[in-house]
Amino acid sequence: MIITFDPNGKFTPKGTLEKWQKKLGPVVGHQTYPMFLLMYAFVGPLLRFAPPHILNPQVELVGKRETGKTTAAAAAASIWAGDPERDVGGGEDWDLTINALDIQKRAHSDSLMFNDEINLAGTSSADQVEVVSKSVFKIASTGGRKRLTDAKPVPNLRLALLSTSNVPLRRLVKAKGAVLGALASRMITIRIGKDRPYGILDRVPDSFADARQAMQHLRAVINSQYGTAGQSFIARLVKERAADERALGRSIQKRMNRFLKEVEQIRSSHSSIRIENTLAVTYAAGRLARDWGILPRTWGSLLPVLLQIYRSLQKKPVASPLDRVRQYVETHREQLVKVESMAKPYTAPKFESTAGFLRCVSGGYELLVPTKLFQEEFPDHRLLMQALKKASLARTEGGNQTKLSIKVPKVICSTGRVYCIRLRA
Repeated sequence: MIITFDPNGKFTPKGTLEKWQKKLGPVVGHQTYPMFLLMYAFVGPLLRFAPPHILNPQVELVGKRETGKTTAAAAAASIWAGDPERDVGGGEDWDLTINALDIQKRAHSDSLMFNDEINLAGTSSADQVEVVSKSVFKIASTGGRKRLTDAKPVPNLRLALLSTSNVPLRRLVKAKGAVLGALASRMITIRIGKDRPYGILDRVPDSFADARQAMQHLRAVINSQYGTAGQSFIARLVKERAADERALGRSIQKRMNRFLKEVEQIRSSHSSIRIENTLAVTYAAGRLARDWGILPRTWGSLLPVLLQIYRSLQKKPVASPLDRVRQYVETHREQLVKVESMAKPYTAPKFESTAGFLRCVSGGYELLVPTKLFQEEFPDHRLLMQALKKASLARTEGGNQTKLSIKVPKVICSTGRVYCIRLRA
């Protein structure tokens, strides 16, 4: 007797990788949350090659209605799957029982499982608490549910969960003490705050009238283009594993270490190791997807995105962009050069190695830092400068494409570029 199962049509690729990239890029490129979700979507297949202490990661995207969280999550899921007939695209919803979760978990092994609206879980308030609580622990574990008819051990199931909700897990479950702590440590909560006028987006993308139009475009894209990015990623992953599985593991660890090294500069005493590990493996996944030509470089730098997410998850208040620049001035004050005291312009090598320049202007002074040094000091330099520009504290360069840096004044050096920040007296 042969037992067959109907294939899940949502995993059948539609479109091409090139079209997916071309149509998705205008909305997701240089956008913090969408780029994070896309990187995170590639984590699942890497987990079997990642360090053994990495649990199945879980992320919940929390925000009010109309913030674009479901569409952005569906865009991440479009890497692996899609369904034009459903609002969640290649995702599922939380309207399920705890036993049905095992089936979902198996179906999304080595991939991303996107479940929408966690508040739909359970048949009553009490049942909801039980389903949600058990789900978090079950998904974190690589084990599956063993049935009486199973003759062989249940295979380990590795996957990454992405969940959306109007309220965070800790409010939904209403657990206390150690139980709440254990749940919260397994589920990373990323909030789309009320202070974000464009919801999931940092800004309205070019060529779109508003955020709503941009998200409608994104919805149309994921309804017609899906599954090809994941297929390409797996093809390359299989090739790398066949060539040298240990080298693949080292490559993943190397990229994780790159992120963790940057985190050392901003880590607080309340930092969570599990959060750091989840973001580190997310960075590794994103970097591999970029190196393999799946996440285009034109969509922006990846490390600043992860560092911005990490900062948002810190329990202590995050310093404002201006305070961070002021701290830089205090730290490097002895190395900063006053422009008025310069006898002649610096040579290019001397300019590039100088911590910065201070120039008096009306109402205060300006800090000018060579771009390379500034980018090394502030991995999230793009987001930092955008915030300073919005506050009218950065001098930028106009033209067809606005640049966040400017040409260095000739009095300082004949060539080069600097980031220029206005500091009040």
